[in-house]
Amino acid sequence: KSSDASGSATGQSTPTPQLLPQDPVENLETAEEEVAELRDDLHELTAAALKLRTRFTLRATRLEQRFQKKLNSLGVALSSNEGLWDRLSEVRERERLVKDEVLDATNNMMATQQSMDRLQMQLGVHQEQKDKLQKWKQRKGGLLERLEEKVNQWSQLGNVSIDRLGSDLGDKNM
Repeated sequence: KSSDASGSATGQSTPTPQLLPQDPVENLETAEEEVAELRDDLHELTAAALKLRTRFTLRATRLEQRFQKKLNSLGVALSSNEGLWDRLSEVRERERLVKDEVLDATNNMMATQQSMDRLQMQLGVHQEQKDKLQKWKQRKGGLLERLEEKVNQWSQLGNVSIDRLGSDLGDKNM
């Protein structure tokens, strides 16, 4: 190879072609040499292009794999996030139901407390009435006993015949 061929293979600019000699045989030999050099240069350039294409393809494949991994991890994160959002929705729904139940229980408890207060007041009123009636019964109990004694006395008197009493009184007066 000549220095011209190696210069173009390394990426340096190609030197200007030399003027061809005037002799046709010499021209043919020179042309054949140039063709051989050009073929060598073409072979080197093809190898370099293949090497570059291989590097580019390898780099593109690596980038594609890396981005595919990122997409997969984002997909997993997205599906994980969807699961979390679903769970959050379920938790919020349960929280709402529990709040409703607590509100219902609170309302029921307040109504029960009001009923208890009302019944407690009625119990107090009834207790007062009971106490008053028991005091009245104690006060009137003695009177009842005296009245029952008088009724017994009068009933005994009712059994007495007035005619007989009159005759007994008349006998005594005489």
